[in-house]
Amino acid sequence: MQPNIAHLEKLAEAACKLLFSAERESSIVFNNITLSHYFSWEDFTDHKMFALKAGILTNRKDTSWTGSSYSFIDKTMQEFLAAYHIACNLHVIDDIIYYYLKRNKSLYLDISQVFIFLCGMNIFAANKLSGLMNECDVAHSKCSSEDSREFQSIIESGIKEAAANRQDGIGLKLSHFNITAENVRELHRIWSTNTLNVLSLHLKILFGDPEFCILSSHGPSKPEACYELNLSSCHKLKSLKLSGNVIWMKDTPSSATPERPVSIILNCAGPPPVLPSIEEIELYFVKCSSTWLCSLFSMLLTLDHEVKCRLSCCKITSCVEASDADTVTFASLKTGLNTTLKIKIGSPCHWEALHGLNIKSLTLIWAFEALEVNCVELLSQSLSSLTQLETLSIEAIKYSPVFLEALRGLHIKSLSLSQQIYRSWNHEKTLLQSLSSLTHLETLSIEMCEDSPGLWEALRGLNIKSLSVKKCNSLNYVELRSQSFSSLTHLETLSIEVYKDSPGLWEALHGLNIKTLSLSQLDLRMPRNWDHEETRSQSLSSLTKLETLTISSNS
Repeated sequence: MQPNIAHLEKLAEAACKLLFSAERESSIVFNNITLSHYFSWEDFTDHKMFALKAGILTNRKDTSWTGSSYSFIDKTMQEFLAAYHIACNLHVIDDIIYYYLKRNKSLYLDISQVFIFLCGMNIFAANKLSGLMNECDVAHSKCSSEDSREFQSIIESGIKEAAANRQDGIGLKLSHFNITAENVRELHRIWSTNTLNVLSLHLKILFGDPEFCILSSHGPSKPEACYELNLSSCHKLKSLKLSGNVIWMKDTPSSATPERPVSIILNCAGPPPVLPSIEEIELYFVKCSSTWLCSLFSMLLTLDHEVKCRLSCCKITSCVEASDADTVTFASLKTGLNTTLKIKIGSPCHWEALHGLNIKSLTLIWAFEALEVNCVELLSQSLSSLTQLETLSIEAIKYSPVFLEALRGLHIKSLSLSQQIYRSWNHEKTLLQSLSSLTHLETLSIEMCEDSPGLWEALRGLNIKSLSVKKCNSLNYVELRSQSFSSLTHLETLSIEVYKDSPGLWEALHGLNIKTLSLSQLDLRMPRNWDHEETRSQSLSSLTKLETLTISSNS
């Protein structure tokens, strides 16, 4: 080959310039005149004859032209020679390919084979070319990782080609990472060189994946292959979606063998900025500590734009007690002007994940009937640490006295208490003490399920402006309920949901100074109308300050 190297180098130059020519119609099939432009006149015939005899070029009579047409034996040969020319002349990337892609931004995928060949010949040239192609891919995909999968596949092939040819310094550029068990080995090799420009990271690996079993043959407790992805420098990252029971969220790297094969390093409590461009986070089946989760929430709440964060079926380890990880089945955080957090608690001792958050609205879904005594103080501390909290909604199976005590003294303006199972309210004395301690409370919504004298006592004398009583099966204790309503001297809005009309309902409304009244019936299985016309008429006419009235029937 060495005696003919001069021929090959000139043919490689011609192959490259033809392939990236502005005249695309003559880049693959060309005539004698076009081919001659890439050789000196005195050497043109020798180079052409060598290429024809070696089978690099082929010619055929073209009826549409006056002479013969030429082409490389196939396009792959032309792409290989073009890659060879680029490998030997890095300036070609700036002088030719840059302007080619600038004119034809959508053609970056068409030069994939040239790029892959280049990865095996000169990885530094390939690194540079991948940067140009990645810029085109980002513009084309418009921050959608799904649209970037074809380009990522090209990058993966380039990594394999470089590794097969023992190229060191693989630093191919990629802004959208879609990692699975099939490609984690390749994409992990280039992660550290892309943290400054990565826009999205979507990672989905489960222990059940057949491909991953090859990487982790020793079983889930002792993974054979461990991959660590550090997000600390991902200042442009907008979308983070992690799914898999092999993923472990950590604050700092560790030299010890991790218990899960994939570690995501994100020090949310570290110096800012931490993920300053993030817009969405989704975590499914991953493992993290409650303190890490709290740090994540706190970090997101410092950002100057809206972020949507969602967790589902994640394993959250507690710092309070040494026990196995429990499952938080759901949590969602939305930041912005009205920062809201909704979370389904998977363990009584995971309140530390909420500690000190700068949120205005919190919804807690409590999945346990009893609250362990040793967690009461932690619950109380976590709720009282939410100094910006204005709206608190709680959905529980059962409200125990210690649970209700944790509400005492909060500075919230709105409170909603609902039950997942229809039960009568117990522990009315504790509820009374807790509600009366909420001196800033303006809006109260409560599910009664069954009428309870103690509950009406607990409502008496509150300084609330709005009261909503929901899902009332029956309304007894007319006098007590009437006294409670009339004691609410600041009440402006009253909403009541009942399953059945009763004269006692209308009697309790008599003479109230409310401005807005909403009444509705809930039992859709048995259509009902509002009865007790005379009592209803007398009560409504006594509401002298009433401005808005809404009465709905299910009939």
